[in-house]
Amino acid sequence: MEILAQNPTEKFLLLQSLESYLQKTGLSPAGASAFTLLATFAVLALLVWVLDRLGTKVLLGLIRHAVSKTETLWDDHLLQHKFFPRLIELATAGGLLALVRTVFSGYGPALIGAITLVLRVYMTVVGALMIGALLNTVNDIYESKPQSRRKSIRGYIQTAKIVVWIIAGILIVSILIGRDPTDLLLGLGASAALVSLVFKDTILGFVASIQLSAQDMIRPGDWIEMPSKGADGVVSEINVNSVKVRNWDNTMTMI
Repeated sequence: MEILAQNPTEKFLLLQSLESYLQKTGLSPAGASAFTLLATFAVLALLVWVLDRLGTKVLLGLIRHAVSKTETLWDDHLLQHKFFPRLIELATAGGLLALVRTVFSGYGPALIGAITLVLRVYMTVVGALMIGALLNTVNDIYESKPQSRRKSIRGYIQTAKIVVWIIAGILIVSILIGRDPTDLLLGLGASAALVSLVFKDTILGFVASIQLSAQDMIRPGDWIEMPSKGADGVVSEINVNSVKVRNWDNTMTMI
């Protein structure tokens, strides 16, 4: 099998020693190699679990304690939006990625490539979540200031999130198929006309929301009335593709 293809002199020392010991006990070379591989995965899974427990119980506890001692709001909102736990996850995955080629040296390139691919995809997703947490923090800090009553940036924040996840999606697809991200961008450019036709209404709503925010046409707290949509009350939230209105009877209407 390609996954178990090996050269014993190139294997990680501990794995080579374990495999040699198993062969001395009577296992065939293939059986010893398979058992060693399974044992390696089990040890790595245990290591990930231990690091996760340490990160959650120890590091995160220290971070919470440090955050509680500061007077700034940034770290409080970052903690609230789970930025620090994801930072620990990203660091753990990065450490495993750095160890993959050393620990699995001597096995087939297909195995190393598969593990590397999974870790890179995972790190991309976690990175996108971290950027989303940063954007949420920016929005929370802005909304705590008086000028947020005059103009909301929620639409811009949601737009930035969409861009981040589009980029993350392109990176994930490029990792999975082993192609350069620029090749995917060229392919997306060729299909842009079809996408714009299929999602015409969504794109129009998205552009309208940006215009509402950019031109300051409506603000949270404004009273609007739109009988065709059943809206008659105060604007409570402006999103990237909708406006949330709290009616005078305390019902909510999305426009």
